[in-house]
Amino acid sequence: HKLERQIKKYRNKIIQRGRKSAGNKIGIEDSIDTFIKKQIVKVKSFTIKPSSPEDAVLQMDLLGHDFFVFINSESGKTSVVYRRKDKKYGLIEPEA
Repeated sequence: HKLERQIKKYRNKIIQRGRKSAGNKIGIEDSIDTFIKKQIVKVKSFTIKPSSPEDAVLQMDLLGHDFFVFINSESGKTSVVYRRKDKKYGLIEPEA
C-alpha cells in the first residue's frame, strides 16, 4: 500500500506541475514508469510451493522475512502471509 500511495502522490504532483507549466509537458505515464523503476532495486525469482498458512508463517520466520508467498494448500490460491506492525500475522488471498 505504501508504493500505491507514493505513486498516487507522485501522479498528482506531475498533474499539478503540468497544469502550472503547460509549455513543459511530460507524459504522466512515462514519469510514473520512471518513478517505479527508481523504487525497484532488486528482482528475485523463486518457486512457489504449496503450504498451509501456519507452515508459511514458520517458513517466513525461519528465513527472517516480513512476508512469504505460497500456494495455500487449503484454498489452492496463491497467498501471502506477512508480519504486521503489531507483531501479529496477516494473510492476503485473492478473491478470483
